[in-house]
Amino acid sequence: MKIVALLPFKNEEWILPTYLSNVLPVVDEIIGIDDGSTDNSRKIMEDAGVKLIDYNKTENIKAGWHEYTIRSRLHEAGRESGGTHFVCLDADETFTSNFVPHAREIISSLEPGQKLAMQWLALWKSYKHYRHDETVWSNNWKDFVVADHQDFRHDDSNKWMHVGRTPGNQNNTWLRMPNEHGAVLHYQFSVYNNFQLKQSWL
Repeated sequence: MKIVALLPFKNEEWILPTYLSNVLPVVDEIIGIDDGSTDNSRKIMEDAGVKLIDYNKTENIKAGWHEYTIRSRLHEAGRESGGTHFVCLDADETFTSNFVPHAREIISSLEPGQKLAMQWLALWKSYKHYRHDETVWSNNWKDFVVADHQDFRHDDSNKWMHVGRTPGNQNNTWLRMPNEHGAVLHYQFSVYNNFQLKQSWL
């Protein structure tokens, strides 16, 4: 078994140290693609020993680039590196602290093709609160970990962004992790001004 984290990133220096300190104890390797960062993100990743994959963004834009290309290339690189299980958190996400000590044991129990789905907790305007209401920001679950299967591939080639995290996007292979054993913290909305700027850009 080899657990590999697959990480696309761009201008995430504000949160990468948090991501790295959380994920490194769980995985055997992190493979990343820098999607054109202009801050210190790349150096942070290099200093942490992350394996960075060459990625020609200009050529991919000419070919009709979208997020699918990056996710597919990361999955391919993970396989080339001998990965059997993939962690697909984004840079602004971490596992809750109650999951980390047992993460490797839990992940290793997944059969090929199975995915670990966890509740996605949106930290809201601070690091101390998360949304728990009837809005779109609450009660979301995502597949963050997958035991690879030979038939799996990303099948969202018609999407420009918001591609499924893991290859083989079928939720009938999900195993839902009870919150008392672990969830995922999403930091995007915790720095609310940055979130608003990103939404304006999109």
